[in-house]
Amino acid sequence: MMEGIALLLAISLIVRVFPSLVGTRIDIPPRAIEIISIAVFINMFVYCFFSEALKEAVPAALAFLVIIALLRQNLLLNILLSSAAFILSAHYLRG
Repeated sequence: MMEGIALLLAISLIVRVFPSLVGTRIDIPPRAIEIISIAVFINMFVYCFFSEALKEAVPAALAFLVIIALLRQNLLLNILLSSAAFILSAHYLRG
């Protein structure tokens, strides 16, 4: 699992952080950068969801539902609430 997260981190750094710090001579349309950023986020989400769903199916599904319900809302709020849904449901379902 750590290898996948490290790969997603590296891709995010290459796509977003490195170009903003160093600058590039390649003229990449802003729309392409936006699409790549969204694709990286979706890949990270799917990877994390399936890796957690193998361990805790119901909490992962609840967290996924929270994310879908709040898709157009604040990203930080979305992350906090979906994480809380996962942690609380995992805790209470274990009994």
